[in-house]
Amino acid sequence: MHPSDIPVDNPVFIPPECTGLIIQYLWNDLPTLHRLLLCNREFFSLVVPVLYRDPFRLIDSHHVWNRFSRTKRTAKLMQVLHTCAVTMPSQLDQDSVTALETRSKSFPPLSETSSAPAPPLPPVNRGPLPRISFESDIKPLPTPLTVDYLFYYTHQHQIPRAFAAFPILDPRIVVGSPRPANQQLLVKVSTNLSLTLFGHYPSRIQVLSMTPSQLAQVWFNGNSSISSGTCRPNSNVQALKMLRRLELDFGPSISPISTWNSTAHKAADNEGDAATGEIVDVADILQTLLLFIQEHQKIFPACPEDLMTDRASRNGWGGEHRELGTSVRRYRRNRDVAGSLLQEIAIRGSNQTWTPTVLLSNIAPLKIIDLSAWNSNVPDLERIPSSRLKSLKINNARHRDFVEVPVMYLQNHCKQLQEIWMSALTADTFKWAIDSERPIGPFVPEAKLRRRRGIQNSNISSNVGTAVAAEDVAEIAGDLAGTNIGHIGYNQEPLTSVQQQLQQRLSQQDPGRSVDAPQIPPLQKVRLSGTPNELIPSLEDAADAFRDILVELVGNEVGFTRRDEYPRISIGWPLPQLTRLELSGRFVFLFNLKSLRFTPNLRVVKLHIESNIMPQSSGERDREYEGPDFAVFTGMRLEELELRGSWGIDDTTLEVLTGGLSLDSNEEQQHNQQICKLKETLLSFVIPESHMPKKAGLERFVREMRRLQVINLGTKYRYLAESLRKEAGPRLYVDIDGVEA
Repeated sequence: MHPSDIPVDNPVFIPPECTGLIIQYLWNDLPTLHRLLLCNREFFSLVVPVLYRDPFRLIDSHHVWNRFSRTKRTAKLMQVLHTCAVTMPSQLDQDSVTALETRSKSFPPLSETSSAPAPPLPPVNRGPLPRISFESDIKPLPTPLTVDYLFYYTHQHQIPRAFAAFPILDPRIVVGSPRPANQQLLVKVSTNLSLTLFGHYPSRIQVLSMTPSQLAQVWFNGNSSISSGTCRPNSNVQALKMLRRLELDFGPSISPISTWNSTAHKAADNEGDAATGEIVDVADILQTLLLFIQEHQKIFPACPEDLMTDRASRNGWGGEHRELGTSVRRYRRNRDVAGSLLQEIAIRGSNQTWTPTVLLSNIAPLKIIDLSAWNSNVPDLERIPSSRLKSLKINNARHRDFVEVPVMYLQNHCKQLQEIWMSALTADTFKWAIDSERPIGPFVPEAKLRRRRGIQNSNISSNVGTAVAAEDVAEIAGDLAGTNIGHIGYNQEPLTSVQQQLQQRLSQQDPGRSVDAPQIPPLQKVRLSGTPNELIPSLEDAADAFRDILVELVGNEVGFTRRDEYPRISIGWPLPQLTRLELSGRFVFLFNLKSLRFTPNLRVVKLHIESNIMPQSSGERDREYEGPDFAVFTGMRLEELELRGSWGIDDTTLEVLTGGLSLDSNEEQQHNQQICKLKETLLSFVIPESHMPKKAGLERFVREMRRLQVINLGTKYRYLAESLRKEAGPRLYVDIDGVEA
């Protein structure tokens, strides 16, 4: 049915529960979702806030569009949002042609909040975004628009493909050109776009990404400077009453601090120059970051119970803004405080004269500190306040200088830490967190048992006293090991350790007695990198210490060791909450897949063998090594399975994954009589380095996997793309070596 055929006087009604099911089903099929937007007003009103809350990330993560298609769509979206920003609300006329090229009667009226936005911000010395000519497949947008999509653009993250999209918007820009004129033009257009989008609805922004120079323009209105001593709070900071996350980008191509410094004096004489504000020194711009955050935290102090983050920001697509508004109103009545607290800061890039410690140690404690893209050192990490810290991400990518996270910092300061990204610089990174009195499991190799016996006991019995018998500890440990642990929500208290449960039991029996056990952070997500001899023990210790609450475990090998000295890695105890496992490196070749039977709730598994490290000569290690047992995956409800490297995947492997075959201890094929859960849940299957499966085996696999949406294969199988799509139907997208097939 065409949208023009829908009667205006008799609109179609879709129940909310049906609309929710449609959104969930089509979440990975955005083109169809966009087409359905035009069929019903209620559906449109419900979906548009979801699509435009963080639209650039939706485009960048969508698997159906290739890289160039994503870049063109990013350019089109940038023009849509810029058109909304430069269009006055009164010009959003329902009788005009819309950006979605449909008749106006298919669109809902503007909401009351969007028709009466906050007053526009003062000008910040910016020029208009250049009007450009588009390529043949990108049509210019008609103006005015009927829907202010920018009203829903609350998560203004860094635009992933912005610089690749700018040449499409303005042919004068040539990315990568060494000419200073092109670089200045690129910076100017980027700044104009960021400030224009920011100035439209600042009171609704929850995530803001800017360079230090752009943030300086937000702070200053062009009439004051830090060095002159005339700095004072302005309406720009006060307008950001919903700001949750601030992202600061120090990238050299988009943070032209040196350019600002050299042209600052010209800006005072040339009011029309859009390249700079009146800031006369690099230190002034960096100081602006500190003053901006301090002023925001002063205006919007912390809420006692963090009502506006822990629940509202983690709801699904439905009811997020409604519940958030309710929390704000409730807190205003109780405490007479408007807005909320800035809780997250991400810092990217690098700088030779400034470190994040300077900023983070002089502001109120944060919940999330993201330095995963900071490419310089972070000295004096222990100076950063950590009383409320729940997530700490340190750049642990390869070819980067390691930033040491002191163990004492984790032990003594980060008592609420739930997520950590760091480098494992020693083999005992999490040795201190293990409760050695707790059973480890019946399937742990002797080498692992010897290592665990070497771990210093937490001295529970010595701290408790003779009245607390060892059987109490054993009883609690046994209860924990046999408990069927359910799902732990983000805001729920983590499961207690043996020490904490023992403390609770003692307090009930005798309030005057206590256990002086160290505070162990309730880590739920651990991402480590390091050499094999440090990484593998640290991963196993983390899985042992936080086994009841661990949700995500990621390990990336950096560097190599001798082939015959690689330690083996396995999981010999239940991890009931683990949903994501990612391992990358040469050590993955020796990973025991059978140990995954202790992780029944896994949803994402990504294993990358970077090199086959099997000894060339036969010997004891040849007899010890057992080939990968892929049958372990059939009993899981995996949604993503990625097997990169030399896994030896062939037609037999594919049949095992579909539940058709199983291998006994003598590697003889037998028909599997068990129900294969994987067929009902698998959405993505990635095997780009596998070249042994044949056409018939792949066709049978995509046919058996009833919900499979993406399959990634090597370039050898380019000729099979069409036949696989015919076999599986329109639901399947065949990705051949990252190119749309």
